[in-house]
Amino acid sequence: MPARPRSNTTSLVKARLEAGLKLHHAGAFPAACAAYAEALDLQPENPEALRLHGVGLTALGKIDEALSAFAKAVKVHPEFPEAHYSLGNTLQAQKRLPEAVASYERALALRPNFVEALCNLGNALMATDQLEPAERAYQKALRLRPGYAAVLNNLSVVFRRLDRLDEAIDAAARAVAAAPRHTDAHNNLGVACKLAGRREDAVAAYRRALALEPKLAYVHHNLGLALDDLGRHEEAVAAFRAALAANRFYPEAELGLGFALQNLGRWSEARAAYERCLARNPRELKARTNLGTTFQKELRYEEAIAQYRQVLAADPLQREAQNNLGTALQSARRWPEATEVLRNLVAREPDYADAWSNLGVVLGLQHELAESEQSFRRALELRPGHAEAHNNLANLLLSSGRVPAAIESYRAAAALDPTLSSARFNEGVARLLSGDLEGGWPLYEHRFARRSEAERHRFAGTPRWAGEPLVGRSILVHAEQGLGDTLQFVRYVPLLAARGATVHLEVQAPLKSLLSRLAGAASVHAFGEPLPVFDCHCPLLSLPLAFGTSLDSIPAPPSYIAPPALAAPWSAALRGRSGRRIGVVWSGNPKHENDHNRSIPLADFAGIFAAAPDNHFFCLQKDVSPTDVARLASHPNVTDLSPYLTDFAATATAIGQLDLVISVDTSVAHLAGALGADVWVLLPFSPDWRWLLARSDSPWYPRATLFRQPAVGDWGGALEGAGAALGARHGVAAT
Repeated sequence: MPARPRSNTTSLVKARLEAGLKLHHAGAFPAACAAYAEALDLQPENPEALRLHGVGLTALGKIDEALSAFAKAVKVHPEFPEAHYSLGNTLQAQKRLPEAVASYERALALRPNFVEALCNLGNALMATDQLEPAERAYQKALRLRPGYAAVLNNLSVVFRRLDRLDEAIDAAARAVAAAPRHTDAHNNLGVACKLAGRREDAVAAYRRALALEPKLAYVHHNLGLALDDLGRHEEAVAAFRAALAANRFYPEAELGLGFALQNLGRWSEARAAYERCLARNPRELKARTNLGTTFQKELRYEEAIAQYRQVLAADPLQREAQNNLGTALQSARRWPEATEVLRNLVAREPDYADAWSNLGVVLGLQHELAESEQSFRRALELRPGHAEAHNNLANLLLSSGRVPAAIESYRAAAALDPTLSSARFNEGVARLLSGDLEGGWPLYEHRFARRSEAERHRFAGTPRWAGEPLVGRSILVHAEQGLGDTLQFVRYVPLLAARGATVHLEVQAPLKSLLSRLAGAASVHAFGEPLPVFDCHCPLLSLPLAFGTSLDSIPAPPSYIAPPALAAPWSAALRGRSGRRIGVVWSGNPKHENDHNRSIPLADFAGIFAAAPDNHFFCLQKDVSPTDVARLASHPNVTDLSPYLTDFAATATAIGQLDLVISVDTSVAHLAGALGADVWVLLPFSPDWRWLLARSDSPWYPRATLFRQPAVGDWGGALEGAGAALGARHGVAAT
């Protein structure tokens, strides 16, 4: 067969290449490659056919064949810049970046104004962290084509990584102006704005990107991060959920979702998000650290400790996990271990202010007050604006009796961080302790910020009473703290009834029987029981604020709870006892956060029994350890009533048959005061706010006498004072 004329062959090759390009652009890569192969059959050394065949093979994932085609193209025609450029693209896609850079540079040596090669050279250089050379490549491309949106967008990323944020914002904004539908440019504008602190602008940029492409998971993720930084946590949760709806295998979005939920106090939901993140990426140490935080917030300290230890096993230098481990050990009352962990951390990282602050806390709990204060002040030297360290220092000052200085530090903490509700709350406590009730009650309301979302919004649909007229209205008064708090503040129920209200009372289950006949209460309900309809509500400890209670207007009747008329199974234990009958309580609820300060070991308390040997003592503690049961049995003038104390009504009946109650600061002390019994209360050096300072009486309980530690941790001094008073009262010398 005669050979085709050369001109005819060239036309056929051109036609097959054009057909292949149309198929390629339509995504029909196998058909495109077939067209390119037909062109090569006609002209085996046609450089453009070889190049396009390589591009098509790359699209089909046949990388080795593609590289062979490119190699042949540049061998046949070494001065063919497009072949070097296409080879560079395939090498870059395979992460063979140095080779890709070399190919782009060869293309540019042949055609210095090859804009696409400059753009992709910049991309390859940026991918290898050669940021300044990448910038030069992009800037040259822009001089050749000023409105090239892709280059402007990538240049923005380079500027951002060089921490030249103003230039990054400008480049991204120019990219958006050149190509308003360029979603990645909108996203990069948002990222640069967020890093520059322009979070609202970042949110707007992300929303513009999502208006163009609503299912871009990474943009939803970035939007969530910006919203969370702005404190718009609910919106952040929605954004992270949208990211996961678009890509359910997105561990970074799970991490962000967990943190937003954590900021909302929704600990169990946050924990589930962190667990999903770890299921998809077990090496995500930040998720495991935050998982530990959720356990810690739910008081599951041992589980938190286990998570932090896993993080540190993977990365012993992970300081946040080590710091959190210290705080978790502290919360678990493993104070020596916590001290060791935090000391090691500040020794390794002496500029870590958070660790110094937390070390101060655990030292203070162990009454190492001087060193504790030094730790807080070191934290503040390192970071004068450390609000939490100011707050912690104030707590130490308050526990040392330096109330004015504590208030000053609380105010400094709140000024530095207005969202730090604990500082405002603690200032309220300090003011109440000092007797400034008018100044303390409003600040005491900040206690609600520390509670779960469910607690804060339990009665969100019902007005809260704030002192307005109540005639003809019904009100629910609900307990919110400990049993002693409930017993102290139900004194306000008769006052509400006197204002014309129908008062419904919700209390802890152990108090329902005792308070069922409380004057002024139309009904009494235990937590979890159905409640009647009511017009408004008020937390029990917010009643003093609503009533405007001052030190001079505390409602303090001789008694306001009547002891129930119950059969007393312990009557036989009371009969035939010489001298006076004295009830005793030496320790409180071991789960109370301040129990280590307010409880006394029975071995130390036993001196009270010896101080009045001619009288008889009755244990009013509901739960007594086996060790203490045996210790009580060694005192002939002590009877353990704990087996009979089934609820507070039973305890009240017992108190009604006694002459005196001596107690540490527990619910029994409040019960005795509310019943109008004589009660002696043993108090730590820095007592709970309701006992005020430097006085032996209580404006809340007319028949109470207070015995205080003369120094921090000095129970011996308080017990000696009570023993001396008891001995004098009964004509017996104290021992």
